[in-house]
Amino acid sequence: MKKKTAIILALITWITLIVQLLLVVIIKSLTGDTIFDATINYLSLFSVESNIAVAMVLTMPFVFKEGPINRFFNANGVQAMVVVYSFMIFMIYDLVLHDLWVAEGIQFVLNYLLHNAIPLAYIVWWFNYGQRDKLKYWYSFAWLIAPIVYMTITLVRGWFTGFYPYPFIDVDRIGIATVMYNTAGMLFLFWLAGLILVWIDRKRGNTNRIG
Repeated sequence: MKKKTAIILALITWITLIVQLLLVVIIKSLTGDTIFDATINYLSLFSVESNIAVAMVLTMPFVFKEGPINRFFNANGVQAMVVVYSFMIFMIYDLVLHDLWVAEGIQFVLNYLLHNAIPLAYIVWWFNYGQRDKLKYWYSFAWLIAPIVYMTITLVRGWFTGFYPYPFIDVDRIGIATVMYNTAGMLFLFWLAGLILVWIDRKRGNTNRIG
């Protein structure tokens, strides 16, 4: 059941990501953007990167049956890290970004899958089938590395290109001071979510997971 569920969720995630990319490339090419720029801008979204992480965690253990890659993606700390990112994608989209753009048709379905259904499905999958190792509280700090690197690259790239994927980090529109404030707040929420996840996992003690 664990393997079948992982394969199904991985396929849904990969298909959703690919279809969304194709749709973005088509739409952006009609407005004069190159395929390269449209692809890079698409991949610069943290929601996309988080869903790629979901797909990788679910796929790599089946592609690599043993070895360092298998151990990395099977590590509970890695799988739990993606839980934190998925939860934050769900929360940020519903609380901050949901009303900024009204999607319709296939775009509505893709948005719902990437920001709601897939993140929540992965969280449920992990709580049922994730590795049975106790998480450490210091993991909540280690899990901040990816968001910090993401924000750094995004702001540096935005400085040169003028492209900021989210309005709350748009330096040109709201200023660097506000962006730094928003960034600090986001990182705090990432850390808090990680801390709570570790607490929940440790609270469950040695209870066995399903599978």
